[in-house]
Amino acid sequence: MDSEIVSRIEYVGSLIDDLESLPLPWSEIEIATFQSEWLDGVGVMNKLKLQIPSHSAEYVELAERYRINHDKIIELRLAYPEID
Repeated sequence: MDSEIVSRIEYVGSLIDDLESLPLPWSEIEIATFQSEWLDGVGVMNKLKLQIPSHSAEYVELAERYRINHDKIIELRLAYPEID
């Protein structure tokens, strides 16, 4: 797999790691700080959707992690990627 794609997969994964590891509630400052990185990650995920098959193990894993964290993403008023 192309090193740029691997780097993008790792970046999106690290953002989801941050989301999963920080318990709710988040302060408004925490949300605002995280939002810009999160939006960048959503853009990267959307690019990945075009670059790798949606049935690939890497994409499926990231998409599943987004689904698992859907409620938390919505509660924090973060953008939700179009993963399907």
